[in-house]
Formats: sequence, structure tokens, C-alpha cells
Amino acid sequence: MAETAAKKTAAKKTTASKTTDPKPEESNRVSPIKRSTRTVLSLEVDGVQYEGDVEVTSEQLEELDKIAADWDEAQTAYQKLTQELVEKLEELGIEPEKPTKAKTSDAKKIRRWANRVGIEVNAQGMIPGEIRDKYEAAKSKGELNEDEK
Repeated sequence: MAETAAKKTAAKKTTASKTTDPKPEESNRVSPIKRSTRTVLSLEVDGVQYEGDVEVTSEQLEELDKIAADWDEAQTAYQKLTQELVEKLEELGIEPEKPTKAKTSDAKKIRRWANRVGIEVNAQGMIPGEIRDKYEAAKSKGELNEDEK
């Protein structure tokens, strides 16, 4: 018997899917106290993919679903508060800092960042201004890895 569940949110891409197959010896039990099944779990949290074929109980799956739901709710609240804060700052006339232009010596870092986020960039030569601008925006938002700064 296969069962599939998926959970997605608009706040952050969070997907939990499971495929459950009872073990043959478990299906012969009359009243198991804790029934475990092999389950393939896949979950993306903050851009990091977690996946595993694990043995879990229905209680553990319920706990995971609750934590994921709480996380999704917190992400939604965070986004709402962030938007409120930005609106208040703008209302007060406080502007975000303008990104500074990258130096030519930053080309390796920009290419490393672009490759990580899926932006195609040539291995040599000039980096288009559009890509440099995106890099600077990511830098000002604190979205760069240490080796990309």
C-alpha cells in the first residue's frame, strides 16, 4: 500500500512527502503497540534539501508534520513583520543603502555565487552588469556564502 502526502507553503518552499509500505511481518500482527513503516521523507528547509528512506512511526510523522506547520507559520509571520518594518522605515524616509559596485577582482566570487544560484555566466571575460547588480543586491541582503564575499 502506498500513501503520499505533500505540504507546500507560499512563505518558503517546504515540501514533505512520504511513501509508506508496511513490512510483511508487521501486517501479520494483530494489535501492534507502535507500528513502524519504511518512509521516504523529502523536506526542503531554507534551501537545504533533506531526504531519507527511514523507519518511522505514525507518531513521529505527526510530530514532523506539526513542526513543519509551525515552521511555515513562523516564516509567514516573519515575512509579514519584515514587510511592516520596511514600510515603517520608508514611511519615516529611511532608505536602504545603495549597493556598491563590485571590483574587477571580485569576478571569481561573483561567478561562484552566480553558479550556486543557477545564473549562467561565462568562465572568463566580462561579467554582465545585470549579473553584477544581482550579486550586489544579494550581498546587501546578506545572502552570500563566506567564499562569495
